[in-house]
Amino acid sequence: MNEQSETRRRSLLSLYGMWGGQNQEEASFRDLFSLLWRRRWIVVATMFVICAGTVIGLWMTTPKFQATAMILIEPRVNRVAESTSVLSNLPADFETVQTEVEVIASFGLLQKVVRDLHLTRDPEFNWSLRPVWFGRRLINDLFSGDEPPATQEQLERDATNALVGSTFVASSGRSRVLSLTVEAESPEKAARLANAVSDAYLVSQLDAKFEATQRTSTWLNKRLAELKEQVRASEQAVEVYRQEAGLIEGKGASLSTADQMMSLNNQIVLAGTQRAEAEARLSSVRSVMGNPEAMSSVSVIMGNDMIQRLKGEEATLRRNVASLSQRYGPKHPQILQAEVELADIQQKMALETSKIVASLESDVAMARSRENSLIGAQNRLESNMSSQNQRGIKLRELTREAEANRALMETFLGRFKELSDQSNMQTTDARVISRAQPPSVPSSPRTNFVLFLALMASAGIGVALAVVVERLDSGVHTGRDIERWTGLPVLTIVPELKGKSVPASKPQQVVASPMSRYTESYRNLLVGLNLSNVDNPPKIIAVTSANPAEGKTVTSISLAATAAATGKRVLIMDCDLRRPRLHQELGVSRGPGLVDYLAGQAELEQVMRTDERFNFQYITAGSESQNVLSLIESQKLRSLLTQMKPHFGLVVIDTPPVLAVSDAKVIAERCDSVVFAVRWGKTSRNTLIDGLKHLEGNAAPVAGVVMTRADMDKLSSYQYGTTYYGKAYKSYYSS
Repeated sequence: MNEQSETRRRSLLSLYGMWGGQNQEEASFRDLFSLLWRRRWIVVATMFVICAGTVIGLWMTTPKFQATAMILIEPRVNRVAESTSVLSNLPADFETVQTEVEVIASFGLLQKVVRDLHLTRDPEFNWSLRPVWFGRRLINDLFSGDEPPATQEQLERDATNALVGSTFVASSGRSRVLSLTVEAESPEKAARLANAVSDAYLVSQLDAKFEATQRTSTWLNKRLAELKEQVRASEQAVEVYRQEAGLIEGKGASLSTADQMMSLNNQIVLAGTQRAEAEARLSSVRSVMGNPEAMSSVSVIMGNDMIQRLKGEEATLRRNVASLSQRYGPKHPQILQAEVELADIQQKMALETSKIVASLESDVAMARSRENSLIGAQNRLESNMSSQNQRGIKLRELTREAEANRALMETFLGRFKELSDQSNMQTTDARVISRAQPPSVPSSPRTNFVLFLALMASAGIGVALAVVVERLDSGVHTGRDIERWTGLPVLTIVPELKGKSVPASKPQQVVASPMSRYTESYRNLLVGLNLSNVDNPPKIIAVTSANPAEGKTVTSISLAATAAATGKRVLIMDCDLRRPRLHQELGVSRGPGLVDYLAGQAELEQVMRTDERFNFQYITAGSESQNVLSLIESQKLRSLLTQMKPHFGLVVIDTPPVLAVSDAKVIAERCDSVVFAVRWGKTSRNTLIDGLKHLEGNAAPVAGVVMTRADMDKLSSYQYGTTYYGKAYKSYYSS
């Protein structure tokens, strides 16, 4: 392709790029809308199937009803008797409330309801009692065999599992109120089951407390018997040991010895005090011995009656001596007599003082002897005290053990009496604040909601399937796709001919209906080829495709007929020497033709014939040959093309598919331009690209792509507004 053709091609591509550069968001929306419109029947069929299945399912589904009872977890305690229960009352925290939710929905509690209400006889909870449709019965007979009938335990377990699946318990926020909901096939049954479960829950609390109390009472009774025997044995051991140890007092021998020791200590202190006093008196008397004047200051001496009498007589005599001394001299007999009497009295006083001293010395000796005696008794008592303490320790140990056993027995006895009273005063930790009532409307199925979901889901699935089908459809549908994938312009889009008036040979439409959309598409092709190189329009044009059956032969004939209708002298040659179709479309014999000419078996005038209908000349493939490629590559074919170029305004060559054989690549090199035909909706993207790569590898001058056999009605859903020959232009064409 020369420089001018390449410039023209780039100009066309820039225009296509401007056409494709519209607002991306708008294009995306239009793409999606176009896709859904093209695949609308997939979406509609999917929605119909899913919605119909949903309606059938709803019609076959048995309605379910829900009844709800409200239970309050009661933290308050009835203070009828101030005693501690075996099972404490439930706290009012969140964890406890959630635990009670699990308890109510537990298998064990609901199993009691199944037993009380005989739900194994209810077909809703016993599938074996339900009628079996024929298909299921046949499947059971084929695959299940002779199974033994279910036992009562199995039926009860299955019924309980069914009730578990139909029971819903939840707490109301952070409150202590529980909502107990049971679902059943009838309103009355739902209410009856909800009330039965709530009653069973309250009874289970009473049973749990009663059983715990009974177990504790039984254990306490057994323990009390053991404790009574222990008390009897321990008290008997105390008495036996007391007798063996000789500890008769209630508090034991060690306590009597302590009293004795205290008494001795007191006596020793008193004896020591008395001894000290006696020694003090003796010392005071001895200190004034020989000093009559000082003797009057000693109370012990002066307290003696004899001393006091003698002191009085001495005083009297001293006064007499003093009186006589005033009248008489010292030698006077009266004075001498008085002095003798005074000396006699003093001698008596000295003798009496000696007696006092002897008495005091005797008192001191007696005090010392008493003190020493008491100390000796204390020492003897202390020596006996260790052995008595050992016996006392053992006795106290036995006594404490006996007292502990008795205290423990009394505690257990009091608790046993409390439990005996509690067994008849048990209360529950919850109460029903609202009993279940039969509902007026079913809870499931929620028909409107399910139908809405089915509609939305089916629409989503339908759209997804439409997208998947669209993605799996790898065929070429729009010129924009071809331009984006290959960079080549779409020269024309040839519509598919439909209807009873379509001629047997499609190219005849060009002659039979020159104003039809089909004919106009080939006029566009001819104009596009001429504009690809305005100064030197191509004269030798090869028409090829990637695969067979993509419309290249029909395109070749139609293009030649269109060019002939404009007054040009046209030659069409069938170079598909392996599977020629030109003679079939024209309704003529295969030979003599191109093979015969190239092989030298016929002259050019013999192989070149004229078709009066299309007003062009043609050369068919001719005879079969085993050496096709050598004929295509021959210099004679090159010379033929060179020879024909000045004599014809247009030479159209029908070539084989490029992916099938290499003939088309050889021929393309010798042409002015190549038209690549793709079949609308059939040729895949990869096939198109691979075919063009084969041509570009040989530097073939590919002018553009022709899209053949396009369904114009469907094409409009791919090319919004830019569709060739759309409905807006229908008036320009004949039918």
